[in-house]
Amino acid sequence: MDTSVPVWAKDILDKLSAIEMRLGMVKNDMTVDQAAAELGRSIWTIRQMCNRGEAPGAYKIEGRSHGEWRIPLSTLEALREALKTTGKPQRLRPAS
Repeated sequence: MDTSVPVWAKDILDKLSAIEMRLGMVKNDMTVDQAAAELGRSIWTIRQMCNRGEAPGAYKIEGRSHGEWRIPLSTLEALREALKTTGKPQRLRPAS
């Protein structure tokens, strides 16, 4: 008896694995609303920081009409330090 997985089933399993990885990333990252509350800034300000590249590692997930930003916790900490030091957003360099 042949116990190999059919190609179509392997494709589905690969897609499910990719979705699970993506969901894991999203769970560990913050929404714009959450980041705004943590940083004491408006939602609009945090969204603009993401749009201008001032939040390295921030990424959009599909969903609403224009996608929704997610901000890694490490980026949030860097933004917190930058805002504490300068009082305003600044373009941060991605961690190397």
